[in-house]
Parts: sequence; structure tokens; C-alpha cells
Amino acid sequence: MAELIEENKSLLRKVNAQQKIINAVSGDQGSSHADELRHQPFYPESATYEPKQEVAEQDAERGEQPDYLFTIREVYGTAPESPKLIFTQDTEAARRSLLAIVPTQYSHYLVRHHCKVLHWVHAVFHIPTFLSTHDGWIASIQRGQLTDQSYDFLSLYFAIISASLYFLDETEAMGLGLTKDAIKALPRLWFDISINCLHLGQYMVRSTIPILQTICVLPLVAHSFGMSAYLFSLLELAFNMAKDLNFHLLADESIYAASLGNVDSEMGKRIWTCLDVAHCMHPSISQPYALLYPTSRTSPPANVDDAHFSDTVPAISRPLYQTTGVTHLISMGQIASLYRGFNTEYNKETTTYARFLVAQKYGQKAGTILDSMPEHQPRPFEQYHPIVATGEAFDYRPWSRFLYSSLIPQCRIHFFRWFLRPAYGDDRFREARKICLQASREIIELRCRPIPPLYQKNWHVSVNTIMAATVIATELLHGGHEESVKVGFRTEINTAIEILRHTKTTNTIIPRGIELLQRIDFSG
Repeated sequence: MAELIEENKSLLRKVNAQQKIINAVSGDQGSSHADELRHQPFYPESATYEPKQEVAEQDAERGEQPDYLFTIREVYGTAPESPKLIFTQDTEAARRSLLAIVPTQYSHYLVRHHCKVLHWVHAVFHIPTFLSTHDGWIASIQRGQLTDQSYDFLSLYFAIISASLYFLDETEAMGLGLTKDAIKALPRLWFDISINCLHLGQYMVRSTIPILQTICVLPLVAHSFGMSAYLFSLLELAFNMAKDLNFHLLADESIYAASLGNVDSEMGKRIWTCLDVAHCMHPSISQPYALLYPTSRTSPPANVDDAHFSDTVPAISRPLYQTTGVTHLISMGQIASLYRGFNTEYNKETTTYARFLVAQKYGQKAGTILDSMPEHQPRPFEQYHPIVATGEAFDYRPWSRFLYSSLIPQCRIHFFRWFLRPAYGDDRFREARKICLQASREIIELRCRPIPPLYQKNWHVSVNTIMAATVIATELLHGGHEESVKVGFRTEINTAIEILRHTKTTNTIIPRGIELLQRIDFSG
């Protein structure tokens, strides 16, 4: 009961933060009414409410107070009929109010931008099917018709446009007519609306494909918004939902796959793979004592573009050396399997040295994991060019190679960092220091190159940079080096700090990482 009370209090705090934004829609920018809305609580006067306490609780839960845009009428051109109902109960008025938040004038652009530029990261919805549903829905709204879309669909929709605007180049977004304030605030607003739609749709007691698709899309931005802990809870729940739908049993030609049809069967495989990747890549899981699910019976997704299969056309997989919109997800599934294998074998051993041999084994595997996908293998000193102009075909392979250029060294650090402590006193483990230090320098060297702003917005790019600098700081503090050598280590740490400061994106990870590194560096 106590846990339920705390959960309800947490949800009420989130509702309150959202309500302040929606209330402000009805006020003109700069007006006294809008100013009043910025400061007044939405709870009734009879309720017990302390604004300062709420801010403190939100700070503790999310790491920082959300920086929302308080007046967004200019963005939407309309106001909700009953804003409070959007986040409190499922009624016809609530649905009308929610539809008033749909950015119909930007929706076609944002959804297609996601399909073109971001879909390859997760690939969990069938593009032709989703676009057909979306376009018909938006057309109905523009005709003034109240279409009955489920909260499941709405949660997926708002997750898609949240990620789309977050990754969209600022100049391109301003070309749509959005202000800088809107560009900064709307991704987080839409993210929270997506979460609230999950709650309104009673996602905790229902298992549907759109709910799972939503949870697979949210990691694109959740970590950047300081919602890692909440996301991890969603991922744990999503695994149970996916099992309810038998997505862990989707072996090729199985009765479970056949019963779903071509599209849903492939989406089920992609969803299971995406959940496995997001789960294994989560910071709380990437350590050898984490509890991981057993290997499922589900086959990897077919390596095929969405345009080449439907419910009447089977998905014919292409060789992995031929890049499709799913190849990156398949390769990330192999990385997740690598983590799973390491954790399993590590836990079977009982001595430190035997576990060290496991790390050596998987460190070598990390270097060959992409051998079957040459177009995604990191290329030494590759120059990353600016993103192609709007309307042109998007080649995601350079971006994928950039991500792997920092992920593969991070894998080696993950396998060997558990032996850094004994490595400073036992020469048998000295290799761990060398490998971790070399991998860290590879990551920082990569970040020193000119990198398109789009590539920098992936949350784990910042995390890997912080981890690399932390490894170097560990060597600085415990390596027993002469002062002249320590100067070089400090320079490398300061380089990482400057990289983070000049990263062309905003997320909650960067300021925390900078603070951590500054403390470590100064203490050395």
C-alpha cells in the first residue's frame, strides 16, 4: 500500500507539471493572465499544496526542474477544451482536449522526418502502415472530425514526434515556423504526453503492440530528459507484455509467428530485439551481477526494408552485408547477446583470474562482432560530413559507424573495468589497465573530430565520453605515475570536459558528467 501511495504522489507531481503548461495555452504570450498562470497551482485551494515542496520533490525525482514553454498557443493555434482532463481521466472532453495538442501543421513533416532519419535505430513500427493511419487521422482532424484513436496509438505518436523534434536541426525546425523556445520545450512536453497516454490507456494491465512500440521509441530521448530510472521500469514491464503476446517465441516458421501475419510477426521480432538491446545497454544492467532474462526462442528480425513486405507479401531477408533499415538493429542485437554471454559466463566462474579470462574472450569477440556487416564497421579516421539536405535520401550508415566507433571501445571497457582494482596491485591483470586506457583514448579521440550535431544527440555518446574520462581519472589517481605523467592525464580529462561543454545538444547527462569529472580531476 505504501508503494502505491508513493506512486500516486509521483504521478500527481507529473500531472501538476503538465497542467501548468496546458493551462498556459489559454493565455496570450506576455499577458498578465499568462504570468498569473505561471505561478498559480492547478490544485484546488482546498487541497494541501506547497509549491516549494513540489519543486524539491521533482528535483529529487528527475534531477532538475523541467524547463517548459509556458505559452504555446502560437505553436498550436488552439487551446484544449478542458486541459486538466487530459491528464486525469478518460472522457470525451479529455480526448477533444488531447486532440487540440496535436500539432497538425507540423505532423506530416515530423513523422516523416522520424521515419527517414531515426526509424533505423529501433525499426519497431511498419512505416507504410503507420503513415497510412497517421495521414488519414490528421486529415480527419483538419476537417474538424473527432476521430477515435486509441490512447495506445497516441502514446506512440507523441513519442515519435518528441524524438523527431529533439533530433531535428534547429535551423530546419525554425523553417517550420517554430521558435527557439518551442524547439527546446516541445520534445519534453510531447514525451510527457506520451507517458500520460500510456497511463490513460491503462498500459499496466493491457498488452498491445502500440504500447510496446512506444516503450521502444522512448529510449531515444528518455535518458536525455533525466528519465533513466522511469524508463528502466517501463522496459521491465514491456518484457512481461511482450511475453504475454508470445514475442519471445517467434522463431521462424513457428505457429506463433504464423498466427500474427507477416507485418505483426516481423514487428514482434523487432520489438523483442529492441527491448533486449535497450535492457542490456541500460547502465544498471551493464555489469556482471545484473539479472538478465534467459535467451528467448525468437529469431532475429528479417533484414528487409518495410517497403518490401506487407501482410500479403512475405518478408524475405537479405544478406547482412546488404544494408537495410533493420541492419543496425540486428547488429545491436548481436551486441546485446555479447553482453548477455559475458554476464552469464562471468557468473559461472568463482575466481578472479578465471573471470579475467572470460573478459579476454569477450574483448576479442567485441572486435569481430561486425565482421558480417562491413558497411557498419568503424573506419579509422572517417570524416563525418554534414547531414544531407531536407528531401534527399538519408544514408544512416556513417552515423551507425560513428556510434559503433565509441560503442566497441565501451564494450571493452565494460568487460575489463571489473579488474582495474586488482590490476593496480597484481601484474596478472595489468592488461586490464592497458585495454581500458586505450579504449578510453579512442573514444575521446573520436569526439575530437568534427561531428555533425545530429550524431552528438544520442545519449550514450555523452555517457561513453564521461566513462572514458573516468577511466583516465582512475589511472591518474591510482597509477602511481610521476607528476609529469599526471599532467598529461589531467589534460585528457580536461579535453573530455571541454568536449562535453561544447556538445551541440542539451540533456541532463552532460552537466552531471562535467561536475563528476571536475571533482575527480581536482582531487588528483
